[in-house]
Amino acid sequence: TFECNDPTLRLINEVEGIQLDDHIMTIRREISSTGKSRATINGQTARLHQIKAVSHHLVDIHNQFDTLTLTTQEYQLDLVDSIADNGDLRKTYRSDYNLLLQLRRELQQLENSKSTASSNLEYAKFQLEELELYPLDEIDKDQLLQEYNTLSNAEEIKLVLAKINDRLLSVEHSVDDQLRESLKEIGNIADDIPQLQEIADLIEQSVETLRDIELISGRMDDQLDVDEERVTQLREILDHIQMLENKHDVEGIPALLALRQSYSDQLSGTSNLTERITLKKKELESHGKQITKSAKALSTSRTAVTGTIAEQLANSLKDLAMPNAKVKFAYELLSDYEPAGVDQLTLCFSANKGVDPEPVSEVASGGELSRVALSAKSMVAELNAVPTLIFDEIDSGISGAVAQKVGQILAHMAFARQVVCITHSPQVASLAEHHFLIAKRDNANRTITTVHELDTTGRVHEIAKMLSTDPPSTFAIQNAEELLRRES
Repeated sequence: TFECNDPTLRLINEVEGIQLDDHIMTIRREISSTGKSRATINGQTARLHQIKAVSHHLVDIHNQFDTLTLTTQEYQLDLVDSIADNGDLRKTYRSDYNLLLQLRRELQQLENSKSTASSNLEYAKFQLEELELYPLDEIDKDQLLQEYNTLSNAEEIKLVLAKINDRLLSVEHSVDDQLRESLKEIGNIADDIPQLQEIADLIEQSVETLRDIELISGRMDDQLDVDEERVTQLREILDHIQMLENKHDVEGIPALLALRQSYSDQLSGTSNLTERITLKKKELESHGKQITKSAKALSTSRTAVTGTIAEQLANSLKDLAMPNAKVKFAYELLSDYEPAGVDQLTLCFSANKGVDPEPVSEVASGGELSRVALSAKSMVAELNAVPTLIFDEIDSGISGAVAQKVGQILAHMAFARQVVCITHSPQVASLAEHHFLIAKRDNANRTITTVHELDTTGRVHEIAKMLSTDPPSTFAIQNAEELLRRES
């Protein structure tokens, strides 16, 4: 359950197109024992991609492996774009990039078609001749099949119709005669008896129905002239259609028509492939100017902020007991367009005097990576509206006074949003407003994980355990009490 402020609600409404009026949002996913699942937002059914989209604006999770993600080019570009607010520029560029890939694919397909056209020409011609043997666009397969079934069984149908007419209308004491006699008899007494009149009406309707049967069967009998030549023609057409469907592994006239058009295009297109390739190249060249423009706008925005980002990261690291930290972004122009642009930005870092910054992936220790990651995350957190931040062991590899600084940064971030931190550092834990203890215990069959909120005594005890042993020493308990008093 999330309590959303107005900016977050507006963002979800405008960006994700999900209308939410209530500031309290409950996201639920139920998974049954059969494996089926159901997800809802405020009780309304939602798809998982909608849950993911909404959650992106509500919670940002930094797990203990994100320090490794920091070393990737993708993350470093995302960091710069987040701080530069390049969302619209990236969206425009990505649209241009997708179109570029599409045009390149289309050009490649045309060139491949040209190179194979001559060898495939005779094959396509033969396939097209088979598909053009009958006018498929004028054929209704179901109607042909119905006509074939009717004509091929004409004699049997005529015999059945004759028997029906004899029973109902022609022979002595036919159904028609009996109904008419019954209608005459009941008509003499039905005027004053409503129930009998209702029976009379039904009998009269039956007489009319028999007359309709006679008319329909008569018309059908007249149409059932046995035409062996037509039956043979229908059989040939249906067999040919079935052969085409089996051969090309398709079903139905529309699919065969599409195949016919494809082979027809292949034959007609062979003569003008060169012209089509020339036009596609011109289209690609024209779009190249557009994507160059959008890529340049993205690059300009990025390079405009990298210096400021590097400076702010260095200042933040100095507050985290790295007084000699130096940060910069190395820039290189890529030889071709990539999904995120034409820029290769590499975050470079040095912790020591007299040492030039090198790629952070190559020179930073685990503790240094944790501090760089926290500094970067705090910069982004100042800019976005995500109301909840979750840090899983952001303090990995650091301790002592540095851990104290990390805790202070987290506490500062918590002024504007909810911060949840999983930590093994007593310095970080002592700065929290609330503590929850996560513990595991084994019973005879399984391991059970529990979570419960600690009172003041529990907080002192658990922080003391972090400082010493379990059970904690008296000195550790006094130290924990001092930490909590200092930060309260």
